[in-house]
Amino acid sequence: ARGTYDNSQFDWASYWNDNTFNKAVIVGAVPPADVRTYSYPNSYGTFNNVRRIGAIIQPEIDNALAGDTVLAKDGVYVEQVEISKDLTLRGAGAGTIVRSPDALTKFFTTSGLNNYPVVYAHDAAAVTIRDLKVDGAGKGNANYRFQGIGFYNAGGEVQTVEITDVRDTPFSGAQHGVALYAYNADGAPRSLAVTGVTIHDFQKNGMALMGAGLTVDVNNSQVTGYGPTTVTAQN
Repeated sequence: ARGTYDNSQFDWASYWNDNTFNKAVIVGAVPPADVRTYSYPNSYGTFNNVRRIGAIIQPEIDNALAGDTVLAKDGVYVEQVEISKDLTLRGAGAGTIVRSPDALTKFFTTSGLNNYPVVYAHDAAAVTIRDLKVDGAGKGNANYRFQGIGFYNAGGEVQTVEITDVRDTPFSGAQHGVALYAYNADGAPRSLAVTGVTIHDFQKNGMALMGAGLTVDVNNSQVTGYGPTTVTAQN
């Protein structure tokens, strides 16, 4: 504020929570000497980055700091989402859909083969993914070893999430298509909680959760296969 302008009544909390900007630049900033006294945003230790319908999630994750919550409002986000820090990605419910693009570029390797998750968490101890839908959109044909959510050397929580259509088009006998995959490759102690997760229309495995040092707690979740089929043996 300069001269007679007075921002003392400005609602910084609402601005902080409802707009998109790079927190790393804002936090710790020093207000100019001529700014009047008010609740300056660098007093907030943690904030919610919010993206509106039609935007993408990844830049908000990139701009967030460890401990932040990235809120994705209702909308369809066609992108691969990568998380490599301790944060929460939270949707607004079933209307928040992370949908696979035609080709996924981020991957992790197991047994010499690349794995391509739509939502990819790695090298972090506390990644939470909640209140949204992950839609593979049947894009497995171009993404062999296709996954809905993948945790690689990472722990955290998947809560109230629907994972669907992690398969080829049409549904095939190719040995891939895992809705929720967690792999601990380095033996470090990590934990993963899976709560209220609904999985359907997957190709091979509903869940594959493995690796020395990984502790998993799965509860109140449902995996529904295709039923009797001559196409592939589902797990």
